[in-house]
Amino acid sequence: MHSSSTHIGAYIRTVTPDGKVQGYPPSVLTAGTDYGDAFTYDGAKSLTLTVATGAATGSPTEQTSTVSLQSSADGAEWSDVADSTVALTGDEKAGEVDVNLTALPAGHGKLRAKVVTAFTGGSSPKQSVAAIVTLGGFGFLPV
Repeated sequence: MHSSSTHIGAYIRTVTPDGKVQGYPPSVLTAGTDYGDAFTYDGAKSLTLTVATGAATGSPTEQTSTVSLQSSADGAEWSDVADSTVALTGDEKAGEVDVNLTALPAGHGKLRAKVVTAFTGGSSPKQSVAAIVTLGGFGFLPV
């Protein structure tokens, strides 16, 4: 049997070489915008961004969590990555989007997740949000 069907981990990467989550680690968030840690995508040609939310607390009448990706050449100036958004409305939702990395601007070797949470009503509402980036399509196998 070919290793691609029995050892998918040899063909994808979900954490940085030092073991950090690529994306946004599970966090309880209030309304606002936050960013995940920057990571490199050396050799990857595509990715899947998977987002999940938990049950909101504080009794909001509506809650939305929107996660997208940004790219950068130097980690100082960030640009939105086209077609990389997952928007979830309500409690305990999940969604994903596939992203073509070959369309990023030349020299942009870093990515990060941008997380925007919004609530309507409630008393100090909060919601758990997590995002995982799975890199694939490597020109070489990841380490």
